[in-house]
Amino acid sequence: MDNTITYRLANESDITRIANLVNAQYARKKDAAYFKWQFFNSYYPTICMCAVVGNQIVGMFGLQKRKLTDGHIVGHLIDLLVDPNWRGKGIFKKMGELAIAHFNDLQALTVLPNPNGKVACEKSFDMKTISKIDDLVCEKSDSKTIKIDPKDSSLLRYETNEKYRNWRFDQSPIYKYTKIKSDDESLTITKKFTDPTTKDSFMDLVDYKGKTLAVQFEENNPKISTWALPHTNLYTRLKSHGFKELARERYFCVKVLDSNLKHYYDIKTWNLVPADAEIY
Repeated sequence: MDNTITYRLANESDITRIANLVNAQYARKKDAAYFKWQFFNSYYPTICMCAVVGNQIVGMFGLQKRKLTDGHIVGHLIDLLVDPNWRGKGIFKKMGELAIAHFNDLQALTVLPNPNGKVACEKSFDMKTISKIDDLVCEKSDSKTIKIDPKDSSLLRYETNEKYRNWRFDQSPIYKYTKIKSDDESLTITKKFTDPTTKDSFMDLVDYKGKTLAVQFEENNPKISTWALPHTNLYTRLKSHGFKELARERYFCVKVLDSNLKHYYDIKTWNLVPADAEIY
């Protein structure tokens, strides 16, 4: 049997094998429609580098070319995985090097990994973990809206627009999202989620635009969950409205490629939302 490892960009004919690789490892399953949407019909310039042995895909490394609100370009890493039988052979690092080299204008790398991904990105690409991101969860609130201080809008975010929101939320094959408009034309985007392991149900507040965040409980009153980094005004406001931290193994890692952007290593530079991560 020839165990030679080759590396190449994925194409649409690889989708079934990519789905098999991912679904063998995770309880949260993804179908072919997800991979077509994420890698071949994306709003972002996106690639998936694969490691192939014979007819089997044994590793995948996704990279999105995203623009930040300060105008700089980052490579955001998504859907990173190596078959357990093929780990320890340098596959992850090789896939990443090829994926990163595919774009010649990246000024930094970012990723929102789980613990295994965090360690792999630190080891293979010298990425720095600058934050652990816990959820903020509320079971009951008397408030319908929560004001967002304009100061938060000056923090660094991944750039968004209507075209992005149409792809990310309206075209998503994974979740059905609800867009809630406030009286001041602010926008809150939510989805229902049931944890496949714990069976807990949540209303996830995954993204927002404007001056207010809409808080709407369903009749069966699922918990509301979102993100807010501790240095943001939104974090303070959410805590004052009864939101409490729920520990999660989610991290934010950065690698600066442009020496003028070393401030990216300071988490207080950033404002992140759940929609920034592909799992939401």
